[in-house]
Amino acid sequence: MRPRTTSGGNPGSVSVLFLLLFVLVPAGAAAQEKVTFGMGISFNPAAIAGDTSAHFQPAGLADIQFFMQVGPHFRADLISGLYHHTSDQTLMDAAGPYTMHLTGTVFRVGMGVYYTWEPDTAFTLYAGPRVGILYSSLEADYAGSVNAPGNQTIWGAFFWGLSFGAEYALSAHFSLGGEFRTTSTGFGVPNELYPSSTYPRDYKQNVFSTDALILARLYF
Repeated sequence: MRPRTTSGGNPGSVSVLFLLLFVLVPAGAAAQEKVTFGMGISFNPAAIAGDTSAHFQPAGLADIQFFMQVGPHFRADLISGLYHHTSDQTLMDAAGPYTMHLTGTVFRVGMGVYYTWEPDTAFTLYAGPRVGILYSSLEADYAGSVNAPGNQTIWGAFFWGLSFGAEYALSAHFSLGGEFRTTSTGFGVPNELYPSSTYPRDYKQNVFSTDALILARLYF
């Protein structure tokens, strides 16, 4: 049985759409159907498929998931994931030693809507579409003998795909499951603080991938 209870800052339009799902569930439907909220974690044990320069490929990036289940057949979720790193190193040029400080960030946010059904009392299947956006930035700052300004490059991407998953209820409030996804991702032209005047320029990519995830969910 799917765990149930008695009913009673995210960027971009993806988050707004998800919040509207909570607001626009008709009062009559809410009175007839049980509404359950929860949160979970999804983990991809392999590297995330992304651009060839690895600006969207931190291995094992986990997503935090917030979801609601309306009745026995409708589910919506909002997912977000963050990866952040810094590094410092000392280098040498003709003028002498200098330091370079790098800061990198990858942020992902998306939402999905699913049809759910129960083959038995403890086992739940679900399938549906999902969409989202990816943000990645890399900033370099220099200090010391080098006479060069810092630089920042920002990449953006849009993804969409389909998900098919299964979960098993270990208790009334906790489940474990797995999910298979297909994802198409379009990476736009990067935005550079000091864009190069040489070629190549206007580099864009499109990636299609299949992924398998492990999920744990907590129902309130």
